[in-house]
Amino acid sequence: MRRGLRVMGYTRRKTHDTKHITQDVKRRCKMALTVPKLIEKARKEISELTGLELSSTVGALKDEKGWHITVEVIEKHSTPDQMDILASYEALMDDDGNLLGFERKRMRRRMDTEVTE
Repeated sequence: MRRGLRVMGYTRRKTHDTKHITQDVKRRCKMALTVPKLIEKARKEISELTGLELSSTVGALKDEKGWHITVEVIEKHSTPDQMDILASYEALMDDDGNLLGFERKRMRRRMDTEVTE
């Protein structure tokens, strides 16, 4: 009878070097990030890439392309605060939290409300 190490449907016969599992098995065992972790990572990436201060997270949506995380940043501080210029950026991320792209979607004054239907 053959004895071996079984991980995620793969069997590797025991040798003197059982500590090393193939990269493919490691990749398959790796868990995808949770939504809060993806949002946290997207916020950090947008802030670092734009150099702008974060305001809020607007949304997170998954489709066939990946995760679309939308955050608002402060483009320009004003006095009074209601006149601040806010911009919505959308980050596209894969399940592992890698940034695939980002884009500024719209800008508004803080005091302007958005109409949702």
